[in-house]
Amino acid sequence: MRLVDLLGAVTVAVCLSGCATASLRLVESGQVATPLDHVFVVVGQGPFDRSYADEVAGALVTALSEHTLTCRSRVLTGLELDDTPINEQMRSFGADGLLVLEPIGGTVNPGNGIVGKVVYKATFLDVHSDHVVWVAEISHERGFFVANRGPLVAGRVVGSLIQQGIVRSSQPYRGGS
Repeated sequence: MRLVDLLGAVTVAVCLSGCATASLRLVESGQVATPLDHVFVVVGQGPFDRSYADEVAGALVTALSEHTLTCRSRVLTGLELDDTPINEQMRSFGADGLLVLEPIGGTVNPGNGIVGKVVYKATFLDVHSDHVVWVAEISHERGFFVANRGPLVAGRVVGSLIQQGIVRSSQPYRGGS
């Protein structure tokens, strides 16, 4: 590849990275007695590169940390056969809310492996009442770099959770990982 071609590809990549978009479609929303303060986040990797799921999980923890007392996250590869370790992590953490993002569709460029579009089903469970209180579908596409997409997804998800009264708005952060 000539240097001119390489520079052209990099320029296009940089330009496209600013064009990423994310949309959220609220499917179901219920009520919680009080906004939930200890949220455990689980992100499924699905058929995408692990770095993508890690980016989304990290962005969700960062965004939620501004509005909850504590939050933790875990990425699942889909190969886990026993959910006991996750249940133990949630119990020891003291989770009162569980946010799960499962990939349900998307596209990957077969030539270069770049993720073109991802569609997640997002579910929020009130752990104490054992009821699903929020369900949404989040999709995003365009943009070139994975690192630009996680914050877009997290912003849409957390914004909707705040709007529905499931998590507080702007509560100080005290921990997370």
